[in-house]
Amino acid sequence: MKLNITFENPVIHVGFSGGADSTALLLLLVQHGYKVIAVHFEHGIRGRDSIEDAAWCRSFCLSRNLDYMEIPLQVMERKSAGENLEAAARRLRLEEWRKIAGEKQISVALGHHADDRIENLLIRLGRGSNASGLSSMRSVQHLGNIIFFRPLLKTRRNELENYLRKNNILDWRNDNTNDDETMHRNYLRNKLLPEWTAQFAPVRKGLLHAAEALEIDADYLENEAATHFSAISGKAVTPVEFWRNLHPAIRGRALRLWLSEKDKTDFIPGRNLLVRFNSELESQSSETRLLKTGNNLILVFSRNEIWLREAELSNFQPIMWDWRQESEMNGFKIELSSAIDMNGVTFDAELLPDILEIKVPAAGDTMIPFGAKSPKKLKKIISDAKLSAYQKNELLALAIPCGEIIWIPGLRRSAFAPVTEITKQNAIITYHN
Repeated sequence: MKLNITFENPVIHVGFSGGADSTALLLLLVQHGYKVIAVHFEHGIRGRDSIEDAAWCRSFCLSRNLDYMEIPLQVMERKSAGENLEAAARRLRLEEWRKIAGEKQISVALGHHADDRIENLLIRLGRGSNASGLSSMRSVQHLGNIIFFRPLLKTRRNELENYLRKNNILDWRNDNTNDDETMHRNYLRNKLLPEWTAQFAPVRKGLLHAAEALEIDADYLENEAATHFSAISGKAVTPVEFWRNLHPAIRGRALRLWLSEKDKTDFIPGRNLLVRFNSELESQSSETRLLKTGNNLILVFSRNEIWLREAELSNFQPIMWDWRQESEMNGFKIELSSAIDMNGVTFDAELLPDILEIKVPAAGDTMIPFGAKSPKKLKKIISDAKLSAYQKNELLALAIPCGEIIWIPGLRRSAFAPVTEITKQNAIITYHN
């Protein structure tokens, strides 16, 4: 049996469940001269059967002198609220692959075959996926520094089983839950597809051709989205017009890239999020609106801008900062010097309290601006600065224990603790978001 992919990396990590597909893939790679590291994820879902699968995989590799890694996932204990088992297992496996990779690039071979690709296409069609989703099971996929390969996507399941028999391997592991037709994938595999094929023999071949055609279409759309996304990559705030001017087929994919870049995961926006996102784009409201993305991020919409922030930052709790014990805190930094640094604000160190408070400016706050003699409402200071909605949202203030604000980075400092001719030591405060 031939491999449909050539690997540049001489060392291949192989996802090894002990089933016919992953066992055949492992054997094929060895026969083609690759150094393999078999990686078995023990999901802890199927009780004794799961433990016996791990033992079989361990024994299989030991008897052939193959490198083997066994990783317990504890899916039941680690799944998030509202997350189904399949999604949790997929997420945890990806987390472990990232741990294995570390800072280096690795190649990972997976045993998905032609029948898996057909089932995946039909399942995602039933969920309403777009071309990218319908063709999500691809021969090569890059996720950060991990390259996932699926060399068997043109090979049928029965071909892999026959290959194993020819190599005197007859005891591969079978997942008994595959017979449970209440599960969507099993119903497709065991009932719908056999009946459909009996009535229309070319159906499997046609579905595979459809998956290949959809992959070509999706690849074009994804490349177009990446080209447009390059204009906002790395930016915290984006113009509303940028998104309005994108074709809807490109817009959703560009949003996926933006959310994934911010969250450092491969995040796929669901239909509900895309519908809400498109609706907010058309809004003419001058109010700031929030849209939860489902991956610990919040999209913030103003009339002209859209930006991302982390969900847990929506209720920022004040921080009491003992700056003489810890010179850096939450982006703020204090250095003592005899000179004045124009990159920061300078206070008289002897007049500066040991404890400072980092807080979000609140309605009703006031400040005595540097050079002034009377308090001024912060709302007026912000209004005069003509800040954008995003800039207003990002404001933090530095205050002394009584609550008096002494500095708002990027805006104003107060008249508190000014440097004079009798100042002995300067406290230079900088802030980097």
